Amino acid sequence: MKKWTKVAAILLAATTLMATESRVGTMGGDINLLLNDEQNVFIYPSSVMGFGQLATLEFGTLPSWGLGMYPAGMFILGNDRMKVALLGNRPVYTNNHPTAPMTLNGYGMVLGMAMGNLNIGFLVNLAMRQNVNTPAANTTYTYNTLFLGIAPGFSFRTGNMGLDASLTFNMQNWKDEGYTVTVDTFKFSGSPFIGVNTRFYTGTRRKKIIGAFAFNYFKDAYDHNGTTFNNGANMNINAEIGTCVRPMRGTKMVGGLNLLVNSTSTSDTSGMTAINAGFVVGGETMVTSRFGFRAGINRNLFSYNKNKNGAISNSTLRFADDPLNVTLGGFMKLRNVRIDARIAHDLLFNGPYFITGTPSRLATTISAIVNF
Repeated sequence: MKKWTKVAAILLAATTLMATESRVGTMGGDINLLLNDEQNVFIYPSSVMGFGQLATLEFGTLPSWGLGMYPAGMFILGNDRMKVALLGNRPVYTNNHPTAPMTLNGYGMVLGMAMGNLNIGFLVNLAMRQNVNTPAANTTYTYNTLFLGIAPGFSFRTGNMGLDASLTFNMQNWKDEGYTVTVDTFKFSGSPFIGVNTRFYTGTRRKKIIGAFAFNYFKDAYDHNGTTFNNGANMNINAEIGTCVRPMRGTKMVGGLNLLVNSTSTSDTSGMTAINAGFVVGGETMVTSRFGFRAGINRNLFSYNKNKNGAISNSTLRFADDPLNVTLGGFMKLRNVRIDARIAHDLLFNGPYFITGTPSRLATTISAIVNF
């Protein structure tokens, strides 16, 4: 059997299996930073240097994207000194349009270079669309949108410790002429999305501890026939701490705590703040040399919400009453190919068709990863 490439990135070095959407979703969902996950290339472009040459395909209703039933994928090519990743069918949302939010398919490229203990990376992500509709003579509606995202970053490793960091700049420009009424013109007038992402790890191959922090800011606004409407300045903070351990050969366990802060201010006296804290635990084990199972749970533990509108405000602090989310899946390894599947929630908790009388899919997502 082909030996899987050992990744020398963050606590990703704790595993020789690479992650797919199905694997991440099956092991609890919010564990991307605790696994050797090619999705992290979008957050930390320099992490591309920790992967061998590979291709991934994601099929089904992708849980973290929610864009339907078409496949998305990535190719990573190169050597130990330089790698290039080509990204296809990635989602881009222009959801600040007041009447017609649009989702675009983004395409991108990541370039990574190794310089001793320092790796550097650069991501470019591009999406665009033009809709032209002529429902009657002398009447034309147009919607033009363009998205450009860039993210420089670096990774530094020494001994059993490592640091990844990146900056994210996402810029969008859209203009809608005549979407609702012929004389109407909408156009984007907000600010670029700005993000700072960092993560630190320490430990051995059998056990690693990781902490991650992300800060994002975006001002959402649009212009309607010359008048600017402010949807608010949005600030998001995401902090996570977790561990990845290998208690025995062929078995891996991951878990962590997360804190999410979201703040939106529409004016000096109006806004909203939400704070949520929870946990995630997941694991996987080989049953035979070719087949294995995975499981995960996650839950929000407590939440705080505050809304303010002028002189009127209200706040709520409570233990979360969200249900415990349980996921289950399996995987199969065939030489240099691995196929992951996430078992459908209805089938897992309600049973198959001959019991319920209701058709249910076997799997909600299927992913494939090929090393070459």
